[in-house]
Amino acid sequence: MGEIRQSPAFIKECIEDSLFLLMENKPYRQIDVKQVCEHAGVGRTSYYRYYKNNDDVVLGAYIRMWARWCDVHKVKERKKFTLDNAETYFLIIYP
Repeated sequence: MGEIRQSPAFIKECIEDSLFLLMENKPYRQIDVKQVCEHAGVGRTSYYRYYKNNDDVVLGAYIRMWARWCDVHKVKERKKFTLDNAETYFLIIYP
């Protein structure tokens, strides 16, 4: 039987979600790439195809949340989400 191929968006979401789930039980700085990959069910090659490190995974997750929020609220004029404007995003979401 052949292997089922997942979309890049699905793989990224699995990696991002896995990191956040692991953070529920372990400090962020103690979570390594191997643990994230095992939890997400992806290989290290897939991880490094999309991310440089776990900081990059967190940023990717925030970008995904920002895009979804903008879509839901029909925000037409959006700045690219960066760590510099993250505070604005969270002040809007959690006033």
